[in-house]
Amino acid sequence: MTNFIPTPLERLAGSFTSTSVELIDGVLVTSLAELSPFTVDDGNVLTRVAAYTGEGTQLDNNASHFITVYAGTAELGAGKLRCTLDAECYASLSGAVTIEGEARALIISTLGYRCAPLVGGPAEERGRLLYVDGCTASVLLPPPLRGEPCLNFMHLPPRIAQTMHTHPSLRCGLILSGNGLCGTEKGMLPFRPGTMFLIPPDTPHSFQSGTETLRIIIYHPDSDSGPTHEDHTMLNRTFVGGQSARGLPEIHTPPRGGARMTLVTSELQRWDAGLYDTKARFVGDLAEDAVAMLAPRAGERILDIGCGDGRLSLRLQREGAEVIGVDYSPELVAAARGRGVTVHHINAERMAFRGEFDAAFSNAALHWMRDAQALSDGVARALKPGGRFVAEFAGAGNAAIVRREVHAALARRGIDPSSVDPWYLPTAEAYQAILEASAFEVAEIALFDRPVRIDYPISQWIRTFGSPYLTVLPNGERDKLLDEVTQGLEPDLLAADGHWTIDYTRLRFRAIMPQ
Repeated sequence: MTNFIPTPLERLAGSFTSTSVELIDGVLVTSLAELSPFTVDDGNVLTRVAAYTGEGTQLDNNASHFITVYAGTAELGAGKLRCTLDAECYASLSGAVTIEGEARALIISTLGYRCAPLVGGPAEERGRLLYVDGCTASVLLPPPLRGEPCLNFMHLPPRIAQTMHTHPSLRCGLILSGNGLCGTEKGMLPFRPGTMFLIPPDTPHSFQSGTETLRIIIYHPDSDSGPTHEDHTMLNRTFVGGQSARGLPEIHTPPRGGARMTLVTSELQRWDAGLYDTKARFVGDLAEDAVAMLAPRAGERILDIGCGDGRLSLRLQREGAEVIGVDYSPELVAAARGRGVTVHHINAERMAFRGEFDAAFSNAALHWMRDAQALSDGVARALKPGGRFVAEFAGAGNAAIVRREVHAALARRGIDPSSVDPWYLPTAEAYQAILEASAFEVAEIALFDRPVRIDYPISQWIRTFGSPYLTVLPNGERDKLLDEVTQGLEPDLLAADGHWTIDYTRLRFRAIMPQ
C-alpha cells in the first residue's frame, strides 16, 4: 500500500465506480468490502484510507497507521512488536506494518507522521466523556502531543439526532454496531455495522441513531487537547522548592521538535513568517540563476521542495507551470497558502509522491535536510522518466566565519557545537554520489562562493537562520552569546559603512532521471 497520490476532496466522488459507495454533499459512506484505497489532501495533511479484508499486506513505510478491526482477528507486526487485534480492537503503528489473518479492518494512514505505538480495545459499550445531545465519547488512542492525530469513540443512545455541526478537519471512521444515518444539508446516508465514512472539513452533518445504540470509532488528523512541552503531567507534578516545574521555564529542556520526524538539529529551527519576509527576502531574489537552470515550461507540473513562504513558487507559476510546494514549517506553509500556493505540510525527507512531476526544484532549503539520501530517493520516485531535479543550497564552507565564532561561544559554555549545528553542508562530490545512488544522471554540479551583504545586524541574521544555536541556551544567555559573536565577527565581516557581509557558499546542480 504505497500510492499516496492525493485526490482533492472535491473530486473524491469521481474516484469511485462501485454502486455500493454513497456520497452526498462530500460525505462518503461505504462498506469495508467495497472500499477501494484512496488518499485525500484536506489542505493540511495527506490521509490514506483503505480496508483490510483478509489478504496479508504490508503498509507504507513513510506513514503512521491507525487500524481498527471490525470482525475476525488480525496479526500485526511492526519491527520487534507483534500483537493480535480481535474485533473492536485498535492500534496506532508506524512504518512498514504487516497485517495477516482472517479479519476485516479499516486502515487510516497519515503520511510523514510517526505516531506512538499504542494498542487497545475492545471498545467499551459507552463513552466515558459527555459529548453533545446525549452522546458520550472516549479518547481511545490519545495524541502524544497536542495537535497530533488521535482515535476516538462515540456512543449514541437509541433515537438520538445530533444538532447539525461541523469540524475544522476531516473525520473518518467505522461503524462498530447499530444502524443509523448521517444527515447532511443535501440528504441522508445510511450507517450500518461494518461501514466506514469520511466527512470533509467544515461540512455540516448530524449523526442519528435508530432503535439501537450506535457505536462508532472516529479518526481525527489533529487535536486541540493533550499534553504540550510546557504542560504535561511529568512537568506539572515535578516540584522545586515547592513550585511546580511548569512555572520554571529556565529549567525546561529546550525544544527539539516533535514526533513527526526523526530528531535532527535542523528541527530546532523556528521560522517567523514576518521576519522571513523582511530579513530573508534576498534568498529568493538570488535564485534567478537556479530558475534559469530549471527552465520551467508552461503546462509542466513542478515540485517545489522547501518552498518557504511561496514567493518563488509564484515565480515558477508565472511561467505557466503548475507548482506543488512542500515545507515542514507550519508558519511558512500558512504564509505560502495565504499567497494562493498549493502546499503540503510534510517532511520532504519522507515524501511519497509517485511519478507525477516533470521537474523538482529547491532553493536554499536542502541544507536543512540531513537525510540527503532519503530526500534524493523521494525526488527520484516523484519524477516522471526524463524528469529533472534542479536545486541550489548551502554547500561546504558556508558561513564558515560565522560558524567559527558561534561554535567558539557555545564551547565556552560547555556545549558541543556539532550537536546543535543545524546545517548539512556537503561538497559537490559528496552530493553527486547521493544523486547517482538514486539513479540520477548529474548533468552539472558546482560549488561556488557568493558573499551576501545584509542591511541589518549580524545578530538578527543568526536569529533568523540559526535559531538552533540559541534554543539550547536559557533565554537570558542568548543575547550575551550574540554580543560575543558580534564582537568576534566585526574584524572579518563588518564593512566601514556599517553593513555586514555573510560568507555564503552555494551548491547548484541539475540532475536528470533517465527515461
